[in-house]
Amino acid sequence: MKICFPVKEDKGLDSVLYGHFGTAPIFIVCDTETGEFEAVENGHLDPATGKHPEGQCNPVKALNGAVVDVAVVAGIGKGAMMKLGEAGISVYQGNSLLNVKGNLDMIKEGKLILFDINKTCLHHH
Repeated sequence: MKICFPVKEDKGLDSVLYGHFGTAPIFIVCDTETGEFEAVENGHLDPATGKHPEGQCNPVKALNGAVVDVAVVAGIGKGAMMKLGEAGISVYQGNSLLNVKGNLDMIKEGKLILFDINKTCLHHH
């Protein structure tokens, strides 16, 4: 299974979850079968603003070609969550106090829950 984690900077498995999926500068993509991971730049950010175009949320484009099964997030907008779901990507509520490795261990142990769509961000980042 491939899992992506939105992060602010690439520190590998020590990276800290970023607060909002759509504007995360980088995604750490982990393969649970091989143990390998890579950093993928957000392919949907405007370089001038660091945000995606207003009203044009495209979370799959943000993954910049990376194919994943699961996203573990600290925060996400409703539109992005719905579009990830339509692409077959499950979204889990990550623990923002833990790094990628901590969240990876938790999801492997079945300790993370699916993100509640009623707890999505209601504003644009």
